[in-house]
Amino acid sequence: MYSKEMLQGILLSLGRHNLVIYVNENAKLGYSVKFYLDIRGEEEFLESIQRTLLQYSVLSSIVSSGNKPTLRITGIKNLVIISALLPDLPSYRNDVQEFKDIVAIFVVKRHKTLEGLEELMKIKGVL
Repeated sequence: MYSKEMLQGILLSLGRHNLVIYVNENAKLGYSVKFYLDIRGEEEFLESIQRTLLQYSVLSSIVSSGNKPTLRITGIKNLVIISALLPDLPSYRNDVQEFKDIVAIFVVKRHKTLEGLEELMKIKGVL
């Protein structure tokens, strides 16, 4: 298991958030949004991260995708905890504030409004 500081370093350096906006005819706005955080690595490493995350009540799953397995963190409750864990430091991709902004939109359910969806599309670079 990792210390809080080591976990923060792992999240800053290896964490990659994914925002997926897709057409959904059954949704109120005609679009649905998925948001999750992925960490790729060797399975033993990901299992150690997963055990550490459980100390913070963050649930995650290891999925197979491509060459290496991926630790995937979904669910707004889990992502809120991750957002709180992340220090306001630059990440490898300089996207920590973007991650926190997206989490904030989901927390107040603005992603279910036209304005929130447009804001997410701007963050994603679609608009």
